[in-house]
Amino acid sequence: MTHRRTTVRWLGALAAAALVSVSAACSSSEQPQADGASEAPAGTAPPQAGQDEPSADASPQPMQVAVSREQAVATSGDAIPVRADLAPLQRRGDVVVLNLSLTHTGDDSEWQLADDLDDGTVNGLEGGVKDQDPARYSVDGISLIDGQNSKRHLVARDSRGFCVCSTGLGVFLKPGSTVVLSATFAAPPEDVDSLDVEIPVFGTFPAVPVES
Repeated sequence: MTHRRTTVRWLGALAAAALVSVSAACSSSEQPQADGASEAPAGTAPPQAGQDEPSADASPQPMQVAVSREQAVATSGDAIPVRADLAPLQRRGDVVVLNLSLTHTGDDSEWQLADDLDDGTVNGLEGGVKDQDPARYSVDGISLIDGQNSKRHLVARDSRGFCVCSTGLGVFLKPGSTVVLSATFAAPPEDVDSLDVEIPVFGTFPAVPVES
């Protein structure tokens, strides 16, 4: 059964390398600013040079998996089994990057991600994409929890207010298909070697390792 919304966007993990600076930490009411991030059309992220933007049906590159969980995702009248695989968090200077994949493990129906992983607000603070623009859907609802320092890290945003994360999630996840997503956050202090990852729909993944 096919559900609403269309289009798919890809944000490779290496897009975080475009960041010049970002706040070192943030509380639940703060979001880091990524100054100097490369410009791109509203609500999108530029692909790597020489690379195409893959669809959810494309075969993703192998990813090291730190933790997995399968969840029944409720859609319009269906409960679709989806497995979330999280890679270790990658520390890159003042930021950490989360890479994850979602795989439809069932044999029926489709799941359109849309705003299921979103924070519920239009992407961008001022001059953000319009409500009807599918590029507004993103994974900016994901957050990192640093229990050691009692801090919650929200997804980083560039100078325009757009999240440094996968956007344009009108993708339909079909049976057997996988979509790979990413999000960038302010890095915790150097002595923090693991963080809890909170993902809408899937809940909290405790103690995901942070690697350099």
